[in-house]
Amino acid sequence: MEIHLIRHSPPDIGKGICYGQLDVDVNHLYHQYANAYTEKLPKEFDVVYSSPLKRCKLLALNFDVNFVEDKNLMELNFGSWEGKGWQEIPASEITPWYVDYVNTAPTNGESYQMMFERVRDFMKTLETMEHKKILLVTHAGVLRSVLAYVLEIQLKKTFQIAVDFGVHIRLHYSKEMGWRLDEISNDEK
Repeated sequence: MEIHLIRHSPPDIGKGICYGQLDVDVNHLYHQYANAYTEKLPKEFDVVYSSPLKRCKLLALNFDVNFVEDKNLMELNFGSWEGKGWQEIPASEITPWYVDYVNTAPTNGESYQMMFERVRDFMKTLETMEHKKILLVTHAGVLRSVLAYVLEIQLKKTFQIAVDFGVHIRLHYSKEMGWRLDEISNDEK
């Protein structure tokens, strides 16, 4: 099975704002990213899975109008921090998260470990399918979680992997050989 993963285009939100599962729109660069992806990626997929957030769904429409929305592909849930400037979050809340963001959840949100577990479960489900070519349209945190699962690396180390807007990751999976990373290309505009 060949699996292509892409990150949504830049969202229409100011810098320094926490927006994990906040459903923000795409910005003026959307069409540039959408065109670049459609030129680079295969023309047909057996199935396209997308995060249900608008910034991913709009991109998924370029590949398959019947794409499947899956909440497991949503970005980290920042809970009460969503839509706030990072500087607005009280130090008493954010400091423990800065110290151990893998295991510490934002107020009313989820930890990176919790997100990884839902992404891992999604990937294990893919392993049981008979598709030949799949596209996942998702977010940076999810892409890092996929790579942590596939490459069997510690979550904390995944932030050393660049997953800019415009990233394309290609993986292969077979029951006999397991997972293989074929390519990571970052073509940020």
